[in-house]
Amino acid sequence: MQGNPTEMPQDAQVSLGILLMPSFSSLALASVVAPLMACNQLMGVPRYQIRYFGWRMGGVSSEEGMVCQTESLIPDTPPETQQCPQIMVVVGSAARAYKANVGMARWLHENRAHFHMLGAVATAGYLLAQQGLWFGQRLSFQRPDGITVPDLHHALARTGALLADEPFVVDLARMSCRGGTAAQDMMMFWLARKEGVAMANALARYFIAERLGGDVSVEGERASLPHQEDQRLADALALMRSNIEEPLSTDAIAAHVGLSRRQLERLFRAHLDAVPSRYYLDLRLSTARQLLLNTRLSVAEIASTCGFSSAAHFSSAFRAHYSVAPSIIRVRG
Repeated sequence: MQGNPTEMPQDAQVSLGILLMPSFSSLALASVVAPLMACNQLMGVPRYQIRYFGWRMGGVSSEEGMVCQTESLIPDTPPETQQCPQIMVVVGSAARAYKANVGMARWLHENRAHFHMLGAVATAGYLLAQQGLWFGQRLSFQRPDGITVPDLHHALARTGALLADEPFVVDLARMSCRGGTAAQDMMMFWLARKEGVAMANALARYFIAERLGGDVSVEGERASLPHQEDQRLADALALMRSNIEEPLSTDAIAAHVGLSRRQLERLFRAHLDAVPSRYYLDLRLSTARQLLLNTRLSVAEIASTCGFSSAAHFSSAFRAHYSVAPSIIRVRG
């Protein structure tokens, strides 16, 4: 399992760090920050405290030449010693301005268990995936210029990252997106998960009004927000996606989201027409299929990565689900 799925109290202030890569995209940075600032306004409290980080002392220059003053991460020093935030979003550059910072990526990999959530924007996803930070996770990113599609697949072949077609992906402990305004969509989706669907709707109306030049009625939107939203199904699904390698029991998932086993099963039947255990197995097999098609991991490695006790057990479950052996899927892929 990557990252720490423990949620912070709903009413606590959230310290969110933005780690800037060299020649970062100003548009991507603004797209990350704007929903957080709007959420603070709508809630009427500084719920999200934003801190900016760089790898070295001083500021970090964007692709356009803008310099952002940052705190510096200290190599060979754990995050807790530096009082780093528990949520870190890495903002990369546009494709044409990509510059790798391997030292920074390695530091994040070594300290990944510290972060409740790790995000990657634009080309940052490519760099972090190369360090194994998206192993078994779906990843959306912007391909740097000069890297062909075959080169891309070769570079990521053994990272275990599952390349997604969507502009953004949000799971329990990882979120990623392509460049530009895809970051705004990603952050709004993540905020909907943390603060409730009503907050997402309020943010959407906020930005639409701002874009059209109408009145942005913060007080009106704030009054329409409920204090809590039932996100238990989304939380259960996110738990499953983040625990592919070491599957959780249905009882454990139910306890984590604050439901009884029977209540969780009723929720799954009502919305997904499936029981949690069957849905979880299908999710693990779907992940395995993507690994067969997109990586060079052996069948035994994929079986272990997707939580199966043996290659034989995995092959039997895979054949029962897809009516074909894993080896055939690999050949066809």
